Amino acid sequence: MPAVTVALANPFSALHLSTNICLALYTIEMGQYWVIFNIDKQCEEGGGGKLGEFLLSSGFQILNSLLLRSSLTVVKTPRTIFVHDIRPPREYAFAVFAFHRQVTETFLSRAGFSEADSRDDVRRDAALFAFLSPNAPMPCPSIRTRTHTYFEPKLLALPVELLVMIFQALEDTFSIVALSLTCELCFSLGYSRILARLKELAYSNLAVGDRLICVGDYATLDDLPAGVFSRAEKDEMDTWKSSDEELYSFLQKKREKSIFQRTLYDPSFWRKAIKAKLIDRPFAEQARLLKLLHVESVHEEDQTLLNTHGRYLALCNLTSGEFVRGNSFSLLYEGARPKLRSSLEKKYELDTPPNRVVPFHERQLGFGEVLASRICWSQDDSLAMVDTSGRLHRGPWAGHRFEITLADAKPCLEVGKVWKDVSEEVMREMRELWQGNFGDQWQEYI
Repeated sequence: MPAVTVALANPFSALHLSTNICLALYTIEMGQYWVIFNIDKQCEEGGGGKLGEFLLSSGFQILNSLLLRSSLTVVKTPRTIFVHDIRPPREYAFAVFAFHRQVTETFLSRAGFSEADSRDDVRRDAALFAFLSPNAPMPCPSIRTRTHTYFEPKLLALPVELLVMIFQALEDTFSIVALSLTCELCFSLGYSRILARLKELAYSNLAVGDRLICVGDYATLDDLPAGVFSRAEKDEMDTWKSSDEELYSFLQKKREKSIFQRTLYDPSFWRKAIKAKLIDRPFAEQARLLKLLHVESVHEEDQTLLNTHGRYLALCNLTSGEFVRGNSFSLLYEGARPKLRSSLEKKYELDTPPNRVVPFHERQLGFGEVLASRICWSQDDSLAMVDTSGRLHRGPWAGHRFEITLADAKPCLEVGKVWKDVSEEVMREMRELWQGNFGDQWQEYI
């Protein structure tokens, strides 16, 4: 915050005083902006405004789903397959959409659909979905079935185990896809490798086990939470200090330079694919390519853990070995008016799906808000909200690693560490924070 200075000897000192006071009051009103950074993946996970605007209005609910481990399952109910599911870069969209239409129409024609059937969208959608499903046979012969042995590529003379190792050694999506198009055997192995990469990306798009910190844009590189950054990261900060001393700016620049892949078919893949003319190959290869491109269309995240009642879950701090029980949120109902308490219990505690109104990841005050209130970091306490503790901007969990899991299946800690239940302490803090900002009616905002 700029200091208020007065130059008494200056005839315009009154004007200067007024101007500086206005600037100071303006700074107090504006406050600093806060962003949750994922230090390990060099990306933003939430925030982007004043802390009070987000924390007190469910602005950190996204953290609930980011901290749940997920898995992929095959979509069981047929769904409509859209060309836009592929999401190619704009410069390649026309060519890719034309390829998509050509292959799907050729397949549907070979599957017995005529132009007169074009209005039967349900049957066509079901047929196309079945074709794109993982276990569906390809509508074309394998290279292995050709009568002339000289067509058999020498690659197929290798043991299958060695081919699997080759696919596992391939790191970029384009190489995996290109090899997968060569024959039916390689397609089968390549599809498994692409699916494995999709699972890796689904997990890497989460924040489970990553260092999370909510940084105010007044935070400096000279004031860091203890034990969070590595020696190499601190050395990089020392180099950065010559141009900017803000931690916020440093992490933003790291995010801009990040090469972390968040999509299976990124622009790099499409540049190589268009240059190699993968979409202009014979129908057999085009069909395989279409199935690979739609691997995300026929798989979905397993929602079992996300749909679990919050009372069975726990927010785990993997760094400190502390956890907050999901069933401890009921402590916040204590002292509420009977009608309000009954309403809160019906809203959050009922375990019968038809009667359950709000799942744990959509609570107005839930794990996301608990986490955000404990990972803030800045030497400046401008929060755009009331903090009676005076410690909110010095979060004890800033930069720690987290996971939301079943309360009775918490991850193993390092040798010598045991889990510590801090639920009651955290709920007292949340009660004080909400009461300080919402007054006597604070329980109506949880």
